Amino acid sequence: MSAIPTESPGTTVPGEFAVREAIAPPPSFLRRPHLACGWILASGVRIVCLAAFCALAAFVPLLNIWLLGYLLEVQGQIAAGAPLRRAFILAHFTTRLAATLLGMLLWLGPLYVIGTFAQRARLIDAESSAAIWLNYGFYALLGVAIPHLTLALLRGGSWLRFVRPLDNVRWLLDRLRHGQVGSHLRQCVGWLHAELLPGPRFWLGLRACLGTIVILALPATLFVYGSLSASGGHYGAVMHYVGAALFVFAMAVLPVTQIEMARQNHLAALFDVRAAVALFARGPLLITLALCGLYIAAAPPYTLKFLLGYPLEQAIWRRMELMTYIESPSFLAIAFVLGVVPARILLAGAVRQAASRSRSAWHVVTALCGIVLIAALAVYVGFPMRSLDVAEPGWWAVVEQRGLLPPFTW
Repeated sequence: MSAIPTESPGTTVPGEFAVREAIAPPPSFLRRPHLACGWILASGVRIVCLAAFCALAAFVPLLNIWLLGYLLEVQGQIAAGAPLRRAFILAHFTTRLAATLLGMLLWLGPLYVIGTFAQRARLIDAESSAAIWLNYGFYALLGVAIPHLTLALLRGGSWLRFVRPLDNVRWLLDRLRHGQVGSHLRQCVGWLHAELLPGPRFWLGLRACLGTIVILALPATLFVYGSLSASGGHYGAVMHYVGAALFVFAMAVLPVTQIEMARQNHLAALFDVRAAVALFARGPLLITLALCGLYIAAAPPYTLKFLLGYPLEQAIWRRMELMTYIESPSFLAIAFVLGVVPARILLAGAVRQAASRSRSAWHVVTALCGIVLIAALAVYVGFPMRSLDVAEPGWWAVVEQRGLLPPFTW
């Protein structure tokens, strides 16, 4: 990804709108321990900011598809040989976003407090001197805060921009004198586009989302229809078990084909079962462990629903309250970011290791790993299937696999 042109020297910090590497390689812990400790602290802050941003993005209906595209892009790059720190390519942007929010809070917080006191003073006595001076103070601070925050955001939103209002005014006058306001705005928009890539990542996530739903639709339909008509005879029972078997197979293949689709940037790779089987044959142990870890990380909402579906030593209202919390957007988003996202990154690493091998593993090892994987997925599939009895979405509760799709919080 090419860097956005930086600003001219003397007007702002060079490289203000450059697309930077999120997490640089760590320094030597033996030669420079102080730099290594600083690197650990800075990397930890950036990772926390990135996790918070992803959790918030999972709440928004369209941003969750963009989040899936971002995650698939990272998986495809890691599977193609990129280092593991490539998983944090948005960490620099989210850290600056956090600094921007803190800087805005530095001004909006006092503005909110003064406005609250002014409103209460007007309710008590609108003609009092306290109400009049508080009202004047509120509008005066508002008149200073809005232009200052606007200029701070235009200059990149770093922390120093919010605590140096006079420097922002001098910068604006210099830009107006040289006629560079339009070019600066284009740099801001270009930097945001280069950091977020809204179009390509959303398109990648949308293709993966729709393709996954299409693949899971047939097994889910067979299972749901068969489970509803299983009491009517053998025909329903056959459909029930056929749907479950197809569902298990799709769950074993889809995580790998999603990575291949992101790596090749081609929708047909999502349906390439042969490539997924070939990769599994080259690295059966790592891929089996990674897939098991992925679905274990995605299992908590299903597991809790499964447990709450049975009588517990609790009141009915308490079980309903817990069920409401489990199905809340905040719980689903946090569980997705803290569990599923790291597991998918590790799966991409396992696919990279498998792709780097020139020949397949022993057939005995491949067969044993395949049996373990199918058995584990058969147990896992029972949790979303059981959620049909305790969740309103029904068919959608089976299709919406959080190990494959982002959390849909609508």
